[in-house]
Amino acid sequence: MIYSKSHFKLAVRIHNIICTDCFTLSIKALSFTSIYIGITIISLFLDLQNNKEKVNKFREIVDSLAKPNRYTLQALLKHLLKVAEYSEFNRMQIPNLAIVFGPTLMWPATESTNMALDLMKQNLVIEALLVEYDNIYR
Repeated sequence: MIYSKSHFKLAVRIHNIICTDCFTLSIKALSFTSIYIGITIISLFLDLQNNKEKVNKFREIVDSLAKPNRYTLQALLKHLLKVAEYSEFNRMQIPNLAIVFGPTLMWPATESTNMALDLMKQNLVIEALLVEYDNIYR
């Protein structure tokens, strides 16, 4: 596939949006201790076979967050979905975004002996929040 000059300009614009200080500041302003969603609690819901039940559990957890944290998480997820829309240019599909942001937004309550399993669960949770965004925040 040959990219035109307009594709290149769009890619540069997307890069500039992602790298803005505003985005960085909004993530830093997020109180991670109060938005913390325990991996052990939420990973129990990952095993649910019924997707509707899983979405309802995720919605309950998100709704239990303080309003500022809930809205900040919503804005962050919405932004990440916008980034994923341009995955043809930036290669940041939802699973890749989950890999990058999973460890940032979630961490185990106690030190774990199986870090790989924790990372996998973090990624699955963030991926589920992104994939089911419309159903969770309806």
